[in-house]
Amino acid sequence: MEPRWVTIKICWLAQTFVIPMKQNMVMRPFYLTIATFPERERKLQQFQEKRRIIGKYTLSFLTETSSHNELEKHRRAKLRLYLEQLKQLVPLGPDSTRHTTLSLLKRARMHIKKLEEQDRKALNMKEQLQREHRYLKRRLEQLSVQGLERIRMDSMGSTISTDSEQDVDIEGMEFTPGEMDSLGSISDGDDHYSVQSSSSDASFSHSCRLQARPS
Repeated sequence: MEPRWVTIKICWLAQTFVIPMKQNMVMRPFYLTIATFPERERKLQQFQEKRRIIGKYTLSFLTETSSHNELEKHRRAKLRLYLEQLKQLVPLGPDSTRHTTLSLLKRARMHIKKLEEQDRKALNMKEQLQREHRYLKRRLEQLSVQGLERIRMDSMGSTISTDSEQDVDIEGMEFTPGEMDSLGSISDGDDHYSVQSSSSDASFSHSCRLQARPS
């Protein structure tokens, strides 16, 4: 018996399709396939939406990746520059070109510790010198005060001695008769000496005038 032909209407995407088929064909798989057309359309739309979203995120990811790569490149360039500057600051010795980044950082750490130790010693020395300066300043002030007091005491002593010498009155002194006679003889001798000196001066001048006259 020859199978008969039938027509099947398929509605897909708001359109109707008429498909001739033989009746004895296995219809179930085909029916399931036809029945899933709207589901496939929905899934296709979802797939396209996902693809659009994925494409958007992919583009954003690629943009972020490129910007990240640029930032990383810039960071590495700055790091190389800083390492070169660090090589100039840290004493590396003759084999400076053979040092790796790790060895350079280790040497820099040791150098920093050495500088910190030197700073600590310098700070201690500075504090000690400041203490000595304060002590010497106080000592100088004390010596200055003592010197001023000594000068004041010396000036007061000299003033007292001068005043005591001025208080001595000759008129108030009492002399014995022998002392009075000796004082009188001394005064008479002085007068006689003055008379003799005047007479001798007169005779000397007279003799000088006689010698000066022509004979």
